[in-house]
Amino acid sequence: MKKKTKLYTILTILLVVISSLMISFFYKGNFTFAQESDMVKKTISVNNEDRVFFIYLPSKYKNETKKLPVVILLHGTVATADKIKNYTKFNSFADKNDIIVVYPENTGTWDWDLKPAEKSKDIEFIRQMISTMETQYNVDNKRVYVTGYSSGAEMTYLLACTLSDKIAAFAPVCGNMREEYMQGCHNCKPVPMLLVHGTEDPYEKWNGDPNKKMLSVDDVLKYWKSKNKNEPSETKEFIYPHKDPNITATTAKLEITDYPKDKTEVSILKIEGGGHTWPDSPTSVRIETFLGKTNYDVSANEIIWDFFKRHKLN
Repeated sequence: MKKKTKLYTILTILLVVISSLMISFFYKGNFTFAQESDMVKKTISVNNEDRVFFIYLPSKYKNETKKLPVVILLHGTVATADKIKNYTKFNSFADKNDIIVVYPENTGTWDWDLKPAEKSKDIEFIRQMISTMETQYNVDNKRVYVTGYSSGAEMTYLLACTLSDKIAAFAPVCGNMREEYMQGCHNCKPVPMLLVHGTEDPYEKWNGDPNKKMLSVDDVLKYWKSKNKNEPSETKEFIYPHKDPNITATTAKLEITDYPKDKTEVSILKIEGGGHTWPDSPTSVRIETFLGKTNYDVSANEIIWDFFKRHKLN
């Protein structure tokens, strides 16, 4: 039984790596790790280690006198800031909405340090990155948000448990929450949470993964709702019509649950039939064989930003 579990884990890791490399290929058409000229590269020292992140400033930034919101976007396994930028097309969206976007990078070429609670070295990196942004840029420190894709979504859950004093709201996309994170979350305050997940995700499965000790999406929703410790208002549901009657493989449903006392929210954009993909990403269609179907009836960027706008740090 142990051998089967180990083989399953190895095969899963191989599939994730292959899929990540395929994503990298379709981002640029090759496997190079180019850095876009429209982003500012920053290096900071965290625990005697150089850490890198990239900043996108909207075109109106130079002429703005008001402080701007920040969206931190975390890449997935075997990826970079440049890759997730190209995959999500978040910079062009941010330009229209006057948002500063920050793309941290993990160390090496593999993944984030996903250890629970303060054991992860990436928590201190993100904390210091936010402090650097607040001192060097015109940032509204009550409107700093984080979203992430795949393992970046797992990191988003970890940050919700550890940096709720710095980050106003969280939106994990295509990522499960690890069981071991719950212990470190006991003392954190209620936080606004939006899940974006496909029911047919082949890697970060809707029903979780006991072998990897990953919670199901339903259990994650239940967990964060229970942290609010007060009665929710009525849950509102929106089912989005198909933009193209010939493309009906997936259906997007948004469920919004507010908790008026704490002014928090625990909601989900559920993509029925959806895979391990960022809704409305134009490059996903070329890698559906590996990642599953993409929904084009909604824009993940728009849904996430509408959610973020509803929340500020107290």
